[in-house]
Amino acid sequence: MKLKDFINAKEIALYIKNLPPQITLDKALFPNDKQLGMELEVAKGANKSQ
Repeated sequence: MKLKDFINAKEIALYIKNLPPQITLDKALFPNDKQLGMELEVAKGANKSQ
């Protein structure tokens, strides 16, 4: 048996596809979540009368 019999392009591709996804530093620090809007009361510090 030779090593070439076990390691070929098909086996390498299968190995790469089965690796867990790696989280890069930019994705960890700045997630791709979109903020649709925000309440202006929070931004302006509005006084709520009771």
